[in-house]
Amino acid sequence: MLSTMPRVKRVPKRSTVQFIAMLRALDRAVASYGVSHAQVERRLCDWLTEGRRAEAALRDWSQDADRERLRALANRKTAVELSGLARLDGRRDRAGGQRIGELVAGRFPRGSMPSRRRADVCVDVFLEILEENDPVGYADGMYGTRESWREWWLQADQGHVPEIEDRSLTVWGYLDVALEQLTAAQESLATDNGSGRPAAGPRPDAPATAPDHDDDDEADAEFTADAEIDRIRRETMERVAAAHAERDAQVAAARAERDRAIDEGRAATDRAAARIRAVEAEAEERVRAAEAGAAERISAAEAAAAEAHRLLADATAERDEALDEVRATRRRRRKGAMLVVVVVVAAVGWSIGIGVLSRHATTQTVLLAAPAQQVTAAEQVTFSFVPPLPAGRDWTLHVRLNVRPADPMSACTFGLRITAHLQVDGRPWPAFTSAPGQTTITRAVHLGERGHRGLQLMVTRVDTDPVCRVRLDPLGSQAIATG
Repeated sequence: MLSTMPRVKRVPKRSTVQFIAMLRALDRAVASYGVSHAQVERRLCDWLTEGRRAEAALRDWSQDADRERLRALANRKTAVELSGLARLDGRRDRAGGQRIGELVAGRFPRGSMPSRRRADVCVDVFLEILEENDPVGYADGMYGTRESWREWWLQADQGHVPEIEDRSLTVWGYLDVALEQLTAAQESLATDNGSGRPAAGPRPDAPATAPDHDDDDEADAEFTADAEIDRIRRETMERVAAAHAERDAQVAAARAERDRAIDEGRAATDRAAARIRAVEAEAEERVRAAEAGAAERISAAEAAAAEAHRLLADATAERDEALDEVRATRRRRRKGAMLVVVVVVAAVGWSIGIGVLSRHATTQTVLLAAPAQQVTAAEQVTFSFVPPLPAGRDWTLHVRLNVRPADPMSACTFGLRITAHLQVDGRPWPAFTSAPGQTTITRAVHLGERGHRGLQLMVTRVDTDPVCRVRLDPLGSQAIATG
């Protein structure tokens, strides 16, 4: 009886057809890059696998920095499972993409708006594929955004045709073709499951005919059909209730197993934390002991360094005293040797007739002394000679200036030039300049017969590297008098 009853045609709303056509246009944009429905379902299977791994990682108490990403992967896995667009076992080798093809053809569900979750999952996977194949177009919003697609679904679900403000987007280039394909598909659905029988209800072009049975037969047939439908409905509800009960039992068992695993994990975590705290306490004790030992060793080392510094200072002082004594001894010996030489020369001169009392001229030599000084390019120095020259003799001053770098390993004397002048009794004499690189500078100046109480050599300019220090020593300067 039921096999002879016609099925009522379910005509979809215009808003539903428009939204399915928009999904089909997005599907055609994905297909333009050679991506099939099977490949799309394989990607959904990958999402399922990643989500299950994320759930396992969350149960293992992952670090806080990864928990948000893992939760997002787990939520995406749940959405894919509830959408029904992919195999729940996640086997990529058996993914064919049939559900995705039925969704964009308006047959999943047939003639009705797809659920929010199913539409979101479909749009998410399509947009991810388009982002990989056309990153510039995706960034420019040429395929819409997830927010705009959610707004379009909400408009269509409320019975309003989705409002497309910008028709220049790339995805809408496929919209007209998608609408034509859906219209043709809806016309093919006018037959009952493709069996060739017309849909329920009179056809506009069919002529009016008389009924084959009387009213009683029609009422009996209708009553029998209603009873059969009620029986089928009851059996279906019973199976659904049994499936729900089985599902609830499985969910309760899974939750109990999950809670048990969580309790065990927390207990293991507490034990591990206790061990970690014990290890940290032991390590801190060792660190404190090491710090105390290091402090003692540092104190001993500082005391030893202070003692060594004191000994070094004492040794340096003793060395300086010894050097000063050696220098004084050398100066005394040098003066004694010069005195001996003068005496010997005088004796020899006397012996050969130079020293006889006569009107012939005699020579007197006076050694001039001044301490050595160190100078840089930016400094000026003055050498004051002693002793003063007595009057009544014709004096000629022979100046000798030795130049040595303070650091023997440096090249400060390369290209060195020194400018100096004499100042006699406050009166300056003409300046003179040494040759480049000259390390011994000599100068002879005729002073005349007057006595000179103030003899000074003033170095006014040192041409060398600014970081160099040179040592100037007038050792060997002398004054010679005749008459």
